[in-house]
Amino acid sequence: MRSFERKVPKLIKEIILNREGYQNLPQIAPLWSAQLEEIQHLFEKIQAHIPNIVYLEQISKHFSDVLIIGDIHGDIMSLLKIIEPFLQEQVESLVFLGDYVDRGRYNFQCLLLIIALSIAWPDRVIILRGNHEDIDINQLFGFYQELEAFFPITHEFSKVIASINEIYNNMSLIAITPNHSICMHAGIPKNITNLHLLNYFPKPHYNFSQNFSNLSKTDKDKVWEAFVQLRWNDPTEVYKFPTARSYHGYFYYNRSEIIRFLKENRQQRIIKSHESLRGGFESLFDSMLLHIFSTEPYDYKIEKAFVIHESPSSQITLRDLNFNQVKILNSQ
Repeated sequence: MRSFERKVPKLIKEIILNREGYQNLPQIAPLWSAQLEEIQHLFEKIQAHIPNIVYLEQISKHFSDVLIIGDIHGDIMSLLKIIEPFLQEQVESLVFLGDYVDRGRYNFQCLLLIIALSIAWPDRVIILRGNHEDIDINQLFGFYQELEAFFPITHEFSKVIASINEIYNNMSLIAITPNHSICMHAGIPKNITNLHLLNYFPKPHYNFSQNFSNLSKTDKDKVWEAFVQLRWNDPTEVYKFPTARSYHGYFYYNRSEIIRFLKENRQQRIIKSHESLRGGFESLFDSMLLHIFSTEPYDYKIEKAFVIHESPSSQITLRDLNFNQVKILNSQ
């Protein structure tokens, strides 16, 4: 078991050390609202020093050896497999691409465990915000109802929702690895191609209006749209006209947009998740874009899921959820 490298609160240690027990208690709330509020404040304190666009080598040297993880969607069994190599010191760091909740049986437990890891090892674990890190979306896909069952008393439930909303709004949006991969949940926004502009987006994210009070309404709308599209837009290898929309109502982006985006930001590839219809892994646009999904099985669509491992030698390896090598994705 990886040692705790800093002073870690007892509650956080217990969540990590007792992680296997979650699968045995799906109907019991794993903590009280006051404990969740404590976790929220710990998370906020750490995230205040981590920008929306995270250059991982500026956080710590550990991110030269990183495991990149796609959608979890409340699947505790997949999550436990994925994090084991990190806890056993087979890999030095983790980046989660979002969508920790909804559709699964263990949404709250998965979110708590991922947040606990980021609090215990803030220089080794980065978590990004996906489109399901949104209370409105949670009302449609199960997590909200799970919390209602866990916390039937109205004022307790309200406190829990408030804490989770704060956690969501303090997550980062993009992580850039030392190996020049742009890690994000979904895709390229239509109206902002320079990533540095998104660092002006505040944490917590709901302070957007205050932070951009000096911008025109047009510019403010552009920044807000980019914040949303990063978590929703989809790639397409079939040419689409610029305003074409995908099945969920957001935009497509194509090869030319990816080339421009990577060139402007001086990076080599995009690593994303978000689309279960693409399966557990897909390489697109001559490997300029790598898609992963990290939950198995999932919604009758995915039988085999994957993670991506970037090593200090700059090798990029596709691995299964047990950390077994599937194939090398780049030539040395």
